[in-house]
Amino acid sequence: MRIVLHKIFIVFMMFFHFACTNEIKHELNEEVKLTFPISYEESQIKMKDLKIQLGLRASPKGDTLLFYAWISNHSNKNISLSPYLLELQTNEGYRCVPIGQINELTLKKNTTKFIKYRFTPVNNKLIYHYTGQNGDLNSTYHIKLSFLKDQNGKSFSNQKLTFPVNPQHYHKFKTKYAEDHHYTFYELNYEKGLIQIQENKLRKLYTSKQNQHINTNFSEKEISLNGLIFNNKLYHFKDSLYLNLRVVNHGNQTIYFSPNQIQVINHLSQTNSKQIILKKGYRFQEKFNLGHYITKPDGIKLNYSTFQLYPDLKEIFSFKPEFKISNIQPS
Repeated sequence: MRIVLHKIFIVFMMFFHFACTNEIKHELNEEVKLTFPISYEESQIKMKDLKIQLGLRASPKGDTLLFYAWISNHSNKNISLSPYLLELQTNEGYRCVPIGQINELTLKKNTTKFIKYRFTPVNNKLIYHYTGQNGDLNSTYHIKLSFLKDQNGKSFSNQKLTFPVNPQHYHKFKTKYAEDHHYTFYELNYEKGLIQIQENKLRKLYTSKQNQHINTNFSEKEISLNGLIFNNKLYHFKDSLYLNLRVVNHGNQTIYFSPNQIQVINHLSQTNSKQIILKKGYRFQEKFNLGHYITKPDGIKLNYSTFQLYPDLKEIFSFKPEFKISNIQPS
């Protein structure tokens, strides 16, 4: 009899231990899983009187991430959830907050709340800088837990969690939707002699402008001519050549140009031109498709003769800006 009772006691203790150490795991509904099929490894955290199950998923093309969490408050006090402190961090260190409404929430004592927020992070800073696109989905992301605060407004933890992607899901994404490898970026190719020629051109233009001081500056993407800033972001993507151009007039002279006449030398096309008159303090920005190029060109020369001083209509540039493939490309 004692042996039987002893065995029953052992079985009971084993069952009790199993029940205490294996808590119920929450599951996302199928609709969410279908909308965000790329999964990242979930985490379960216990701190003080909080128990949290949290994870990350991504849309098929990787353009939107979904952060979700079940947060259980086992204390006898309410806690605050501050979504504006919820930061998602990329591998390059870029941080972003959720999109949409991010009002502060209250988690009452002895309750569990499910939360979810969407993110659209800049995954590749170089691609975003040139094109305005966010770049391909990262294989890992990081999130801090500082958005959970007690009644005194103090965060429970500043711990940073890392979420690695499901390898099979990521391989499927890379095979079908990845685009970073299609980009080739260009930079301005200039020499000291060219700068001197341009300065001589400006002196002739400004001879009657009350001894106008001549100031020029050239960099990989920017040309500055007496306060006229030309920011040129030239890139090849798949089978086309693009130019993101921003012109800012910080000078004392109004300029005139026709955007549709900004074209590649030896690759000109006939288009209906609109005219722009850019006064001091104004700016112009536009993205141009410069034509179909199945193979990316090693060098590009642009026609900027359309940029002229107004109302004299005298050309500003003494040269055709030439671009070469940059040494810095998307990784």
